[in-house]
Amino acid sequence: MQVDGILLDNVQFTSIQPIYLEEISKSKLNKLVRILNAGDYLTSYMILEKDPVENFYWLVGGYPEYLAYKSLMNNKKTSSYIPCIIRNYTDTTEQRITLLKRMFHHQVTKWMDKHQLIAELIDQNKSTKTIANKLGISESLVKSYFIHPDIPKDIIQLAKKNHGSFINLEKIRRLPLSSCIQYNLFKQAVLKTRHPNRLTTDKLEKIKWLIQLDDFFELAIDAQWKLIQKAMKYKDLLKHYWRNDIERILDKNRENLSSNLALYNATIFINDSTVSNFVS
Repeated sequence: MQVDGILLDNVQFTSIQPIYLEEISKSKLNKLVRILNAGDYLTSYMILEKDPVENFYWLVGGYPEYLAYKSLMNNKKTSSYIPCIIRNYTDTTEQRITLLKRMFHHQVTKWMDKHQLIAELIDQNKSTKTIANKLGISESLVKSYFIHPDIPKDIIQLAKKNHGSFINLEKIRRLPLSSCIQYNLFKQAVLKTRHPNRLTTDKLEKIKWLIQLDDFFELAIDAQWKLIQKAMKYKDLLKHYWRNDIERILDKNRENLSSNLALYNATIFINDSTVSNFVS
């Protein structure tokens, strides 16, 4: 059945070619695979465009679904023909717009995937306003996927390698700190994912609290950095403070208990003495 150039049909999986390889989380992929293993259909179809020259289809939407079907194909647990939505061929620009629409409105996607596709559109002389209008989003949101030239290239490479947050890198860049402190924060933001010293969004928020305090910028740069390092270890500092507070409260309770017990014993002694005197 075909309506307005859109056709729902079964397509041989091996004839499908993705236009962009997205980064998909293992948990999301496993969820889709479990649905297929249970014999159910996925809620979203892959969107394809038939190449006008070669005998294959371009995948312009539904890369997570593509990976899920691919996993089953590798294990030979499904048919080699997959139900897909086929639409008229457009061009590479419109294909990327379609992919970005799906990323912004229908699925959770990594920042870097959106950045890469937007950068490719900019390279094709598409303005941020045009991209925003086509995607149905604000121009400022489009610009938020740019990497500022003030962020060092070595930091950008490490961010890509270690899955660092480019949103956090931009937040660091905007902090009114010296360049040497900024660079130190950049380095900590792109440490490996599970590194204990990695600068996370949570830690960065505490740094913002710190530098907003009165007279913070009256300090020398080395003193500022020492305080910032403490702010990044705020959990340990809080635990230490709470532990001391608990001990202080318990010690006070013990002192009160001892005082009350001593008073009680003294009262017993006085009463015993009074009774003895009366009997005598």
